[in-house]
Formats: sequence, structure tokens, C-alpha cells
Amino acid sequence: MDKKNNIFLYPDKLINKEEILNSNKNLICSLCKGIIAEPIELFCEHIFCSNCINNWSKSLKDKCPSCNKFIYKKPSLSEENKNLLSKLQFNDNDKVYSYKEYIDYLKAEANINFEAGPLLGNNQKDNENNNNNLNYKCNVCGSEYNNIIQKAKNKYEERNKQLTEELRKIYEYKRKLQSDIYENKHGEKMPDSTLIDKCKHFSGNYKPIFECCNNAYGCYICHDENECHEYQISKKVICLLCANIYQGNECTNCKVKQCYERKEN
Repeated sequence: MDKKNNIFLYPDKLINKEEILNSNKNLICSLCKGIIAEPIELFCEHIFCSNCINNWSKSLKDKCPSCNKFIYKKPSLSEENKNLLSKLQFNDNDKVYSYKEYIDYLKAEANINFEAGPLLGNNQKDNENNNNNLNYKCNVCGSEYNNIIQKAKNKYEERNKQLTEELRKIYEYKRKLQSDIYENKHGEKMPDSTLIDKCKHFSGNYKPIFECCNNAYGCYICHDENECHEYQISKKVICLLCANIYQGNECTNCKVKQCYERKEN
């Protein structure tokens, strides 16, 4: 994915948002729900962010997400839509931008690079201290940052743990809900071997957790049907028998070994 094009235009930043969007609903990309960024127009007249529709196509989806017609891209945007976009204005940090200026500004923000190396001192002792306490300099504004990479990594790992715990609680709740429904319907307790949230493409007693979005899907096909980005599977899985999250070939809670096979069409 080209990170330079991976930008999102928040509708709330648009000046006169309600007036403009009420009369021009096609300004909102139906995939990301933001203002269309670097738009691509299809022959079916629907418009999407270039990054969104390209990711949609990469996931082997060849039909328009709005009308289900085959995707054929126009060589350029219609004059009417060009004029419409050129009139848009955005307010960010008390500064007004035109449509093109705001996209350039967001690209610059997204592409802030840090010089991965210490700001060396005048002698060996200073250099040793700097190596233990690395500083980084922003190529755009010149600001110095201390241990920015490690801080970002720690923040990501902490957030990932929170999302994993939230996912476990969701599946725990799903299992309890399914158990209550089963008991009300059959008048007896649901068997421990009953699976929750089954996949329609594969049968198995676990689901892989996708690192790209921290969601659990039965397979990459289910992932692509619900997400609009490239999938990336982690080593963690969630047990469909007890909602435990673990790594390896056997659930660390219920001690059941993994089984997984494709369903026959």
C-alpha cells in the first residue's frame, strides 16, 4: 500500500459541511466514509478515494461497492466533479485550506520521517550518552524527539493488548448469549463442544486473529468480505469452545487441539 496516498479527509473539517453535503452526497466515499481524497470516477458514475477503490480491487472484488456493476475506471474526473472539489475549503488548526492544499498538507503530515540516529555530541562521552538515549529529528519541522520509536512501539503493544482483551470479552459474551438461547429452546444446558460464530467457508474449533485490524475471522475470505484492507494474520487464535485467546496447536484453557478443514461447496 502506498502510504503517501493513505490519507483521510474528515467531513468535520469541511467548511459549511451540512450545506455542502446535503446537496452533494457523492462527496462522501462509501468505503471509508470520509470526503473523497484523490478521487477515481467509475463509468457507473460512482466516485471513490483512489486508495479505497484500489484496495477494494486488490482484494479480488471486481464490482462497484455501491451498485454491484463491474468496475471500469474513467480516465479522468468529470469537469462537474472537478469544479465541485475545487470549491471545497477545510479548516484545520484555525487555518483554511483549499481541497488541493489540504491533501498536500495531510500528505506532508503522513510522511514525517525521523532521522534514525543520534544527534552526536562533541566528544566520545557525549556520543555514548546519546547512544543510550537516542534523539530523533523531524525532517519537516526540525523538532527533536526522544526515543520516539520505542515510545510508539510501547503504545502500540499496550493498545494491542487492550483490543485483544476486548475481543476475548466479545466472544465470551457471544458464547453466554448462545448458551442462554440454546437452554431456552431445548430446555437443557448447551454442550461444551458447541461452537460459536462459525465460518461459512471452513469448519474448525478456532478462528485466527488478524493483526491488521485485530478482529477474528474464520478465514481470509471472511476477512475480505468485511474489511477493505489487505489481510495480515497474527500467531494468536481464539478458541470457539471457550473464547480463550492463545498461541500454538492446543487451547491453553480447555486443552482441545486445533482442527480445521475447508467445507465442501
